[in-house]
Amino acid sequence: MKRFLFIAILFSVTAQAQYVTDAFRFSEIKQTGTARMRALGGSHSALGGDASNLFSNPAGLGFYNRSEISITPIVTLLGNDANYINNNISNNQTNFGIGNASLIFRMSEANRSKWKRKAWGFGYAKQIDLNNQFGYQGTNQKSSIADYFVEAANRDGASAATLDAEFNPNSGTAQTPAAAFYQSYLIDGSTQNGPPYIRYDKNYPTDQTGNFNSTGSTSTFNMSYGANYEDKLYVGAAVGFTSIKYNYQHNLAEKFTKGKVFNGVGYNEKLAVNGSGINLSLGLIYKLADNLQVAANFITPTVYEVSETFTERVNTSLIDRKIINPDFTEISVQPQDFIYNLNSPARLSGGAVLFLGKKKGFVSADVEYVNYTGMRVTDPQDATFGNANKQQIQNTYKDGINYKIGAEVRTGNVRLRGGANILGNAYQTSSSKEGNKILLSGGIGLRNSDYYLDATGIYGTYFNAFTPYKLNNSADYASVGVDNRQFNLAISVGRFF
Repeated sequence: MKRFLFIAILFSVTAQAQYVTDAFRFSEIKQTGTARMRALGGSHSALGGDASNLFSNPAGLGFYNRSEISITPIVTLLGNDANYINNNISNNQTNFGIGNASLIFRMSEANRSKWKRKAWGFGYAKQIDLNNQFGYQGTNQKSSIADYFVEAANRDGASAATLDAEFNPNSGTAQTPAAAFYQSYLIDGSTQNGPPYIRYDKNYPTDQTGNFNSTGSTSTFNMSYGANYEDKLYVGAAVGFTSIKYNYQHNLAEKFTKGKVFNGVGYNEKLAVNGSGINLSLGLIYKLADNLQVAANFITPTVYEVSETFTERVNTSLIDRKIINPDFTEISVQPQDFIYNLNSPARLSGGAVLFLGKKKGFVSADVEYVNYTGMRVTDPQDATFGNANKQQIQNTYKDGINYKIGAEVRTGNVRLRGGANILGNAYQTSSSKEGNKILLSGGIGLRNSDYYLDATGIYGTYFNAFTPYKLNNSADYASVGVDNRQFNLAISVGRFF
């Protein structure tokens, strides 16, 4: 049954490259941590004494001389322009969430020990925000979503008897989307036996209106330990328990403007993904001089077990039931469940921080290597599935290099910060508009002996493409190009004790 459902998933609209795309979607971490570290562009691997060390470099816990509790709520403003067949639709939304919450316990020092400060840390961080929504609209002169299912049915060679057997007339549900489209007469057999299949109203323009809405995030709960040796060498280790929660819904309504049989067709698909995983990280910071520190940190791939449920529904509007007269004008496809394993990429980062004289501030910089070609999507029961995804990952992505830089200026209890995070192109196609992303950040902080308050704004733009369906000839379908604008306001409140 599991294998049958997997085949059904591959037959769906979004199945092509779905798992490879999701592997990257759940792995591209743009920025995380406290408001202070976000203001520095995320360049904090060589900095210590901040709750972000739980997720960037646990060696930084060795700088703590007091315990600390903190929380970082975030407001995200999203805006985008979606272009489809020379039509543009704008959309805006606002999301609220918790970006970071941490508790750090500084341990007492042993007498005459060369191991100085030590600390345990426990924290939560949202790593990837998966909320998004956009609408699109255009007149397609070449195809309909029904053409996708016609081509898929012809490739599969399913007979009319098979598609009839995959439909339950008592419940009005189908086992596969092909059977749903067949029972709706959206695809029809040119012979009594079925294939090759055709569709009615093929040569007429199709007005297409769609919307996409996704929610969710990847988040992690970390347990970390850090210590320092003679205030010179700082080491740390952490274990992270990571989760994925992702849901999306895509609706597409089509109207055949000159149709003779159908007024139009509606298609709805939903995907719900849940996963849990674990990773380890090791880090060190070394003080080369009183005003210069260097660091390195390694995070293993996160090993996930992921479960998903995919549902589809099709509905039709007829012009004249004297031409065709289906028993059902709305048919749902039985939910398709699948469990698979996902490995996110390993990460290796190195950085340095240069402190300015008289405690006036510092400049920090990081370089991060992300092994995207090492992502894996596998099915323990089917090696072919994993091998096919491995090849597609290597054909689509390359390892990424991210550059981060930041600075902080201090005057009394006030801290002024700025930074930039440049995420390198992870696509094999160097010209891909979905490649390079730049996040610019700035912030202010207030600190005294007991409390701190930091506020940071981060602005970035990026592009992504969404393809409602694909056909054998790339000239016969179109993609939605989405230009995104994102502004995050992060506020961290912390207390020392």
